[in-house]
Amino acid sequence: MRVIQDPSFSHFVLKVGNGCPPYENEKDIKLPTRIVMQGQKRGSLMEQLIDVVYPDVNLFSSNPMLMTKKAILMPKNEDTEAINSLLVSKQSRRQYEYRSFDEAVNITTEQYLIEFLNTLHPNGLSPHHLTLNRNSPIILLRNLDPTSGLCNGTRLICKSFSANVIDAEIIVGHHKGERVFILRIPL
Repeated sequence: MRVIQDPSFSHFVLKVGNGCPPYENEKDIKLPTRIVMQGQKRGSLMEQLIDVVYPDVNLFSSNPMLMTKKAILMPKNEDTEAINSLLVSKQSRRQYEYRSFDEAVNITTEQYLIEFLNTLHPNGLSPHHLTLNRNSPIILLRNLDPTSGLCNGTRLICKSFSANVIDAEIIVGHHKGERVFILRIPL
């Protein structure tokens, strides 16, 4: 982790977390210039960020363990989904799509249209529309089977796909290297 390898960054994060300066004002934090990505002329800021962190996405696709050594952290789920969509679209591999299956429990008092609910990004749930590639890294958002290593935060690499199952390999922890099946589950 960067915290271990970069003590000055660790110190900066601790200061910010404890509410200490460097604040520009009540809402803005002054970042050290060495950790700020300089804007470029072409593309959106998210595309520029991807180009800096993952300069050759297809190289990472062929060797997924390289991609797992880097991460882009985003403050909001919708930002994470936007970054993921851009990353998947930049890869020249076949895409596999999964959609949630939703239905109103109480049809007589349907307060929210299902189409609206599908646009929301609640914590701990995958997006309504999930697109993955073979060798894509993924992170579990909830505990599925802790004894088998399928816990919230477990990192995996997608190996193959079927209609309701993702075949993946755990890449961290005591279960590293084990192949697991992630099934579509009702919540």
